[in-house]
Amino acid sequence: MKYLLGIDFGGGASKATLLGENGVIAATATVEYPTFYPKQG
Repeated sequence: MKYLLGIDFGGGASKATLLGENGVIAATATVEYPTFYPKQG
């Protein structure tokens, strides 16, 4: 079976969805990460 992997890198999380060739979702995953802001000066 062939699969398609969709990945979204956002500002606070990364998301991935694995679709089978028939369009059915085989798996999903989400990982959140912190946003760092530089200090002034």
